[in-house]
Amino acid sequence: MSKIALIGPPQMVHPLSSLGLEVRGCDSGKHAQDALLSLAEKQEFSIIFITERLAMDCPEAIASLQEKINIILLPDNRGSVGLFSEKLEKLIREATGALKV
Repeated sequence: MSKIALIGPPQMVHPLSSLGLEVRGCDSGKHAQDALLSLAEKQEFSIIFITERLAMDCPEAIASLQEKINIILLPDNRGSVGLFSEKLEKLIREATGALKV
């Protein structure tokens, strides 16, 4: 069975553990990168959600894992920084042929 994980600020993600999600509360980008690599290494997760602010600090790890696992960027409790919008716009352009990869 595929699992879903969530990486974000502790005050945001810990309440969601009761929903059956694997949660990792992280206060820094380095901690988030370690959590992301640890979750991906288990090969149990089909989707890993990570907040945009933490994702900003570990783009190499996300890029290297993108083909193996679905990594979705989410805004945190302070709002969006635009990473998700940029990624979505790029995907739409690629899908419609408006952008050469």
